[in-house]
Amino acid sequence: MQISFIVRTLANNLPALEKAIESISQNKYKDTEIIIVYQGEDFNKIEKINIITNNYSEIKFKLIHNNTQKDERSKNLNLGVQASSGRFIAFLDDDDELKPSFISTFINKLSNNKNAWAFCKTLVCKNGRRYLQKKIKKFSFIRLLRGNYLSFHSIVLDTSKISKQEIAFDVNLTAYEDYLFLLNISKKYQPLFINEILCIYNKNDKG
Repeated sequence: MQISFIVRTLANNLPALEKAIESISQNKYKDTEIIIVYQGEDFNKIEKINIITNNYSEIKFKLIHNNTQKDERSKNLNLGVQASSGRFIAFLDDDDELKPSFISTFINKLSNNKNAWAFCKTLVCKNGRRYLQKKIKKFSFIRLLRGNYLSFHSIVLDTSKISKQEIAFDVNLTAYEDYLFLLNISKKYQPLFINEILCIYNKNDKG
């Protein structure tokens, strides 16, 4: 069962991008696809991304180039989803990381439950401090309405239970596109909560 990761990047911090890819590789899951969506007009960065991906022969890569300087973050996600081949779809920012058991845990849990998507706990790293992003005991749609408490790279979607047409992002948004998406799918599909820390949010450079 293949899992596809969609990684958006402006390629401004290539060591961080490589670290994110390495964290996926460390999962050692054989059927892994990474779709990198590069937004920008610098064709030299495409070659630099290819140099990084060539170091991971065990992973299937697709590189999509959105040749613009505009903020088209939602379109970039849509391009990645449309290009994905995996039954499972996940997202990873180019400066965040996964734990080595991320893939196996999510695939096992989703394969043995009726839920169309699942989420886990997130560890935040900021200025040398490490702490849980939010205290979560179960999913609450009411709490989600009050504010987003889920890291976008803490979720995995199972396209055998949710169609790829439903995995779509509002191209009119240049912020909170992930939050609106989570609200929309939560109305229809109850997620499975995995009570484990399986991803890392590196907040040092994000404010």
